[in-house]
Amino acid sequence: MDNLTSTPVKTSWRLRLLALALVAFLLVHFGATVVYTVDDLPIDPRIQHRAAMYMKPLFHQGWKLFAPDVPTCNPVMHFRVYEDGGWSPYRSLIHGSGMPRHPKLVYTTHKLAVYLMNALRLRCDDTPDADALRQRALASGSFARCVNYAMRVHQGGYSTSADSLQLQLVLVHIPKFNTAEVTDSTVVSLPSIPFVHEGD
Repeated sequence: MDNLTSTPVKTSWRLRLLALALVAFLLVHFGATVVYTVDDLPIDPRIQHRAAMYMKPLFHQGWKLFAPDVPTCNPVMHFRVYEDGGWSPYRSLIHGSGMPRHPKLVYTTHKLAVYLMNALRLRCDDTPDADALRQRALASGSFARCVNYAMRVHQGGYSTSADSLQLQLVLVHIPKFNTAEVTDSTVVSLPSIPFVHEGD
């Protein structure tokens, strides 16, 4: 019986080079995907721009891939207060609250803005009638919750001497798939409410 001897198969240097190139491409691709999709990464803006330039032509996916009836705008809630004889500038409840940015603050603020938009029956491209909007707001539990939330945020980050508070919803339009970024938005100012201080 003949002894069978096995000889090791030699991997071609071309095959190794091809495998190395494939691994490098996958690393770059998934790295660019992470940079493009994850917000608030401490990364150089130039790298973020290059990742966006790589992702947008071929790999960008609109929300309609997963949710065909997704809204065409994103509500962002702002507030201002009347104190010392005048109105303050509008502040974002997330970025301008004077409080440390926290995921729970971002989530809560966004959910309240969405609830308020739905309760007021606001549409992204409509200009609501001011009187009807005021009546719906004053009768809405969502509006009362948002006002209460904004008052607590203001008292946590600023002075407590405000006399009134006014909310503003900014409906930021979401750009359509394969279009340039846009900053178009609809601004909806809501009724001002007397400020309720803790202990009143």
